[in-house]
Amino acid sequence: KKGKEISINVNPKKFSMSAHADLSCVECHIGYDPDEEPHTEVAKPVDCAACHDDNTKHMMRSAHAGELNCFSCHSNVHLPEPKDFAKNNCVSCHKDENKALMGSVHATIDERPECVTCHTPHTASTLGSEACLSCHTNAPEDISGRMAEFSLPETPGEFTNMIHGDDLECSDCHGAHNVLKVDTLASPVHPVNLAQTCNECHDDVVEEFMKSEHSVALEEGFETAPTCIFCHNEHQAITITGNGSKMSRQLEVETCLSCHLESEGVSERMTHTSSFIGGYKTSVHGRKFFEGDTTVAICSDCHGAHGALKAGDALSKVNKFNIAKTCGECHTEIAEVYNASVHGDALHEGLQDAPTCTDCHGEHNILEHTVANSPVAPGNVAVQVCGPCHNSVRLASKFGLPESNYSSYQDSYHGLAVRFGSTEVANCASCHGVHNILPSTDSLSTIHVSNLAETCGECHPGANANFTVGKVHVSATSGGDDILNWISSIYILIILITIGGMVVHNSLDLAKKVKEHYHDQYEKEITAHELAKRKKHYIRMTGNERIQHFILFTTFFMLVITGFMLKFPDAWWVVLLRQ
Repeated sequence: KKGKEISINVNPKKFSMSAHADLSCVECHIGYDPDEEPHTEVAKPVDCAACHDDNTKHMMRSAHAGELNCFSCHSNVHLPEPKDFAKNNCVSCHKDENKALMGSVHATIDERPECVTCHTPHTASTLGSEACLSCHTNAPEDISGRMAEFSLPETPGEFTNMIHGDDLECSDCHGAHNVLKVDTLASPVHPVNLAQTCNECHDDVVEEFMKSEHSVALEEGFETAPTCIFCHNEHQAITITGNGSKMSRQLEVETCLSCHLESEGVSERMTHTSSFIGGYKTSVHGRKFFEGDTTVAICSDCHGAHGALKAGDALSKVNKFNIAKTCGECHTEIAEVYNASVHGDALHEGLQDAPTCTDCHGEHNILEHTVANSPVAPGNVAVQVCGPCHNSVRLASKFGLPESNYSSYQDSYHGLAVRFGSTEVANCASCHGVHNILPSTDSLSTIHVSNLAETCGECHPGANANFTVGKVHVSATSGGDDILNWISSIYILIILITIGGMVVHNSLDLAKKVKEHYHDQYEKEITAHELAKRKKHYIRMTGNERIQHFILFTTFFMLVITGFMLKFPDAWWVVLLRQ
């Protein structure tokens, strides 16, 4: 054979245990006469295809065609084949693959898969995911126990129906021969490596994810940082438009809150409190969402999907300079009006102090202006929204804002009425506008001189140009008017003299009464002059005068109490009385 003499001896006993034991010699060795010795000088090759036609056809179309024949693997068909003959024969050529297999997780189990478990013997092709799922969907107890934490398909067909079922094989993600445990750092599906594995197909998405805060947390070793499979599932990934997807609009909020609200580790890492995050549930967006409206804003609409960044990052969708654009994706017309306003212009110029949407409306717990505890409710606008900026000494000096406008409004009839609980009286937005706030010098401004009558007419029907004459933001201490200052000073002086005189008078009278009482109690001898003096009776008030004094006393204190209630309507005792 191939120029060498070989023994043609066949051990009958061993042959009887071989796969060909039922065949006679001449069924394979054609052209031989058993009685003729010596046999033919040139041995005619055995044609295995005579019996194994299908296998031979597959072999001729396989990667091994032209390089191997039947006897390359089935070296001695006269002997029983050893149990691991396939592995031993494959290893003789595929040493690197075998080395990888021996280092894989499959090498650690008792009933480990052999080469032919995954590769069809004669086609030398991989069976693909079906071969893997034949074990991993109907796994023996020792395998299924190890893999209980993973979302494996229940049947091979279930994986095929998933989004990756038509395009990916198990080996595309897990590797071929060197399949490693998920917690092994070298595994392509280890959390640290998973994004790069997904990058083979989703390069644009992964590029965005790698810059995100989630990726940063992962690189820093934060164990609960989300990877691709946390949001999209492992083997049961479906399109986000499917109702069963964790990232569908129906389930995304629940998925995000499972970490950002319910995970202790995530809460400790974040700078925001759980109540701040959970505020979404009670917001106008959250309430509508939980009522079944999936068109309202959810997490990814504001923060982005794969590229979620901290607000301090200039590229973040919730960065202060990007918020108006983000909100404008839903509130298009309002965003256009805001961008043209004095606040929008200031923000476009790069002024960090300029207010944007969230400065007025809040972030997660955004409420309608009709809700009493909303910062933009009529009763809260002046104090909670406009006041923090327009009553700020720092901002007033930095940008030249009028310093007294806020305090003068608070002291005005409108301001006092709002502080007293009125929701109908004019607040800042009633006159200056909401999103369309412009300088008074702008002809489009609601407080431009040509528009004041119309603006005031919203509350005061029939208001004309004369109605709008005079200053609006005026305080009792406004400078520049000597008469007002003199009147104010004299009024204060009279109050001090009147109340001071009353206190002095009553104090002297009280002191005299205390002194006389002391003498009566402790002095044994009283002079005749003193006794005669004490017996004198002075009528200070007649009955009518006493009634007048009682009325004066009660009305005075009623005036004081109600006056203080008007001047300080938000004092705790005033609020208590009002309630």
